[in-house]
Amino acid sequence: MNPSNFKKIINLLYTMLALGMIAFTAVTFYLTINDQHFNIPATSDTFLFLVPTVILLAIVVGNFLFQKLIRAVNEAKMLQQKVTIGFTSNIVRFALIEGAILLGVIALLSTANLFYMVFIVIGFMYFISLKPTDKKIKRDLMLSHDEAQELGIM
Repeated sequence: MNPSNFKKIINLLYTMLALGMIAFTAVTFYLTINDQHFNIPATSDTFLFLVPTVILLAIVVGNFLFQKLIRAVNEAKMLQQKVTIGFTSNIVRFALIEGAILLGVIALLSTANLFYMVFIVIGFMYFISLKPTDKKIKRDLMLSHDEAQELGIM
C-alpha cells in the first residue's frame, strides 16, 4: 500500500462498511415493519444468546487482535511497514464487528423481533468509535512528525 493513500483508503473502507451495515439494517427493518414486535425471545430462540455473545466476542477479540497486530509497529522501521500493519489491524477489527452486526440483522430479519435491534445499535455505536481519525492513526502507528506529514496527518 502506498503510504500517501493510506488515510484516504482506510477512511473510504470504514465509510463503505458503515454505509453497508446501515443499508442492510434499513432494508431489513423495512421488510419486517408489518410483523415487528419487541419482547425478550424464548430461550428456545437460537439467536437469544448467540447475537449478544457474538457482538461481545467481536468487540473483545477485535480489540485483542488489533493490539496484538499493532504491536508490530514497534519493530517497523519504514513508513510502508507501519502503514501495512495499521491497515491490516484495522481491517481485522472492522470485519469482526461488522460480521457480528450482520448476524444481529439476520436475527432481526428472521424473527422480526426488535430486541435484536438493541444489539445492532450497540455494535454500530462501537463501530462508530473505531473511526480512524488523525489522532488515532498517529498514536497507533507511532508516527514521527515527518511520517505524519507524509501521510497528510497534522
